[in-house]
Amino acid sequence: MEALVRWARPRARVLTVDPHYQHLDEDWSRILPLVDAFLPSRDEAAGVLGGWPGAEQAVRALSALEAPVVCIKLGAEGSIGLRAEDGVVVRMPATSADPVDPTGCGDAFCGGFLVGLTETGDLRRAMAYGAVSASFAGEGHGATHALSIDRNEALRRLEALR
Repeated sequence: MEALVRWARPRARVLTVDPHYQHLDEDWSRILPLVDAFLPSRDEAAGVLGGWPGAEQAVRALSALEAPVVCIKLGAEGSIGLRAEDGVVVRMPATSADPVDPTGCGDAFCGGFLVGLTETGDLRRAMAYGAVSASFAGEGHGATHALSIDRNEALRRLEALR
């Protein structure tokens, strides 16, 4: 993982990492200072930390590994994030607490988060973009339904998170 991140860093305008279970034993203290944002799920964060200390403690512990931004995906509970430069914890609700199929919601969150962070530079807005993206992904089975998103509906959901 570290070699991949070191390869990507000079090539990326914004570099985020969404870990996977096979990478949880990496030395994250060497990787996290190289990325712009670290986006683990609750289970992935617990794997990196050796247990789940609670959402706020987890986001702070991951931030202490020198990640500039950490955002933990909490499923139907939304997400929790922290930008190291100000230390402010941000919570974002999920826009759909009861998805039809949660498969792909985490990846959709990461994509929306990346767009939001790139466009606005603001953690709260990035998390809102992620929440809206995840809400569309969870509305049906498979991926086809998420390919024809109504932009006005996306903007409405985004505005509701202000």
